[in-house]
Amino acid sequence: MKPLFSTVTGSDFGRSIKWARSQPNSMTLQIRAFKKLAMSISTLSANADVIFSRWQSAVDRTLTDAKAERLKQLEKWGPKELPVMEWLGLLMEEVGEAARELNQIGPGSDAEAEARLRAELIQVAAVALAAVQQIDEGKA
Repeated sequence: MKPLFSTVTGSDFGRSIKWARSQPNSMTLQIRAFKKLAMSISTLSANADVIFSRWQSAVDRTLTDAKAERLKQLEKWGPKELPVMEWLGLLMEEVGEAARELNQIGPGSDAEAEARLRAELIQVAAVALAAVQQIDEGKA
């Protein structure tokens, strides 16, 4: 007896279908397997949609916060045209501030400490955006 897949992919399709129909146990098992596969794919797809939706919401929130911080920087200091090395220095200063906040977080740390760390990381992102913006404007 030949496996179903090797005959269905053969050149005589009609004969393959006849053979498959003559194998009730084989067809029943194949149908069950395909149904299980379809249900698994459906479940994975639904889970992926939920995960992606949560991820997308988190990314949107983070980018919105970084953009707001960048606008605050522009309001406070105006547009700056700095050499790339100076941008890197400002970025490292912000990373240092984030590292300082990270050192404060330990087992049992409070939400306030995590909020301070997040705020510093948003400032890191905003400074990085400023440097990229200057590069994109051809002023690097």
